[in-house]
Amino acid sequence: MAYWIGWIVKPFIKDPGRRTVRRRRIEEPPNPELNFTGAPLPVPEPGELPVAPVVPGAQAPDGNLDFGPLPGSLELSRKESYRSARTALTWFWLAIGILFIAPFLVVLLGFVGGFLGSYFIADVPQAFLDFTTADQAMSRRYDLAYRQHRAGEIDDAQFANRIEKDVLPPWQAAADKFGAMKYVPAGDRPLVNLVNEYIRLQRESLEETMQALRSGDAQAMEAANRKLEAAAKIADQINDSQR
Repeated sequence: MAYWIGWIVKPFIKDPGRRTVRRRRIEEPPNPELNFTGAPLPVPEPGELPVAPVVPGAQAPDGNLDFGPLPGSLELSRKESYRSARTALTWFWLAIGILFIAPFLVVLLGFVGGFLGSYFIADVPQAFLDFTTADQAMSRRYDLAYRQHRAGEIDDAQFANRIEKDVLPPWQAAADKFGAMKYVPAGDRPLVNLVNEYIRLQRESLEETMQALRSGDAQAMEAANRKLEAAAKIADQINDSQR
């Protein structure tokens, strides 16, 4: 595995040895006593013209010397071609890998985003449906106890006990669950605010109704009924917004 990683990364890493060689070639001054082959230049005899050094290449048609490639330039050219080929091959395999991996990444990101969205962002329609189901069940239980109280089948204390033990607990659990929602979308906030206000008034009216039944305080009962009427008006607003 390490070998293949090194094989892929190597074309992108510059070779410090090559830079050193080039720097030495530039920094080292030429030796005037050496020709291109490295042999000492011939010293002319007195009265003789100096002999031109033998250099690689051929005589150009215009009489100038065609030096041709310097020693080692062919080897460097091959290395550059090899590095270029490896770089192109590396980019090719990276492109192929991206083409194959991209669809899986899109699906994975979509799955993760959906999971996180469902976990953190409140599902207001489902929460509203759950609460309205519990609220309707509470209304049926309260109406049954109210009719029995009006018919004289149960007294004030029994009516208060029915509200405390049978009517309020399941409704309170649904209300607490609805009120615990976090990260409510902006479009659902007006509905959530109305429902929370309805819950507050309904809870206070039921609690005050229990206290008034047990204490026999008529004024406390009237205050509880006023809150019950206010909660009913908010319920009408909620129903109108859902039509």
